[in-house]
Amino acid sequence: MKIYNCAVLYLSLIILFGCSEKSKSNNISKRYRTTYEINSLMLIYDSPLAKLMGEFELTKNGNVRNALNGINSVKSSFNENELKSLLIDYDKIDAKEFIIDKSNDHRITIINEAHSMPSHRVFTESILQGLYDSGYRYFGIETLGNGQACDTLLNKRGYPVLNSGFYSAEPMYGNLIRKALEIGFQVFPYEATGPSDEIGREVLQAQNINRIFEKDSSAKILVHCGFDHVLEGTHSFFKKCMAQNLEDFSGHEVFTIDQVVFSEYRGFESVDTVVDFLNVDKPTILSRRVNNEPFNDSLSSAKADVSIFHPRTEFINGRPDWIAQNGRKLECLSVNNLILTEAILVRVYKKGESTRKAVPIDVTELLPSQKICCVSVPEDDYVVIAQHGKYEYRVKVNDQ
Repeated sequence: MKIYNCAVLYLSLIILFGCSEKSKSNNISKRYRTTYEINSLMLIYDSPLAKLMGEFELTKNGNVRNALNGINSVKSSFNENELKSLLIDYDKIDAKEFIIDKSNDHRITIINEAHSMPSHRVFTESILQGLYDSGYRYFGIETLGNGQACDTLLNKRGYPVLNSGFYSAEPMYGNLIRKALEIGFQVFPYEATGPSDEIGREVLQAQNINRIFEKDSSAKILVHCGFDHVLEGTHSFFKKCMAQNLEDFSGHEVFTIDQVVFSEYRGFESVDTVVDFLNVDKPTILSRRVNNEPFNDSLSSAKADVSIFHPRTEFINGRPDWIAQNGRKLECLSVNNLILTEAILVRVYKKGESTRKAVPIDVTELLPSQKICCVSVPEDDYVVIAQHGKYEYRVKVNDQ
């Protein structure tokens, strides 16, 4: 981690006095809001849905700590004896290595996420190269617009824009898509289009993915979805989730991976006790010692093949540690000389991508009380944008 003073001195000057690169932020100011703006909207639209959307909006502006704190959670149902049995009966193994190896035997691999947990996207990004090397060439992403809303230029452009999808406006989601395109994946949407109920949506999503096999009978497909779409078996509400429908339609056994159940965020249930007891310090799979079968959440008839135990997020100067993975690094800028009266947003872009349309590599909120501003940056050239209300200021920090 490096701390730069000269770059932020320049940043201080242009924010306080303006410069020739000042411009209106237009659509950006509506897609990335300060915490104050988000909390104000949550108070106006007071509902469980507004709360969930507020948590996602907080992850978009980099305020992951507040997003996690806002989750209504209860303690895990595991008792002490059950926790001890996990250590006796199972070995801890690296989740990334296990999944890349196991997926080689399947034509379809499906992994899920919690929509307010960007670290899940960081993990999926980490397995992309390994799956590509195993022959996977297609990457289906739930959040991408489909039908009339489809971003038809995504694969040619090489990076996602704000209108590519909904959740994909979050920086780590953008980085996931960006990395897949860099590696060579054909990225495709599969969301249901047209009117359908929740059960019908599961069917239509699976049918859309299955069309890849109609075009390429030898295809190997990776799918990144949300929450229960990954589950196989009989679901209490959906009957059959997308994953089970896809297996039935394609005739190929799907390999399903759940990231939600044993992470910091399980929708409305916390399993921090399990993660702490197992001393999980990286994404981990539990493998039964007697038969090497992976542990999964078997409390219901619908489940994934594998459950990942994610470690707790560690914060470095207020930023989550996982933003400095997959070829990105954390760079901290000293802002001692910066005088602010209200919060501003700082956005990072890969050089050459549109700072008006592209999904940023990182976004963070800079408060008047902060002395250091830390951002996630790529190894190659990048630019930093300071967003103040409806105006933005470009700061050139790195140009190799």
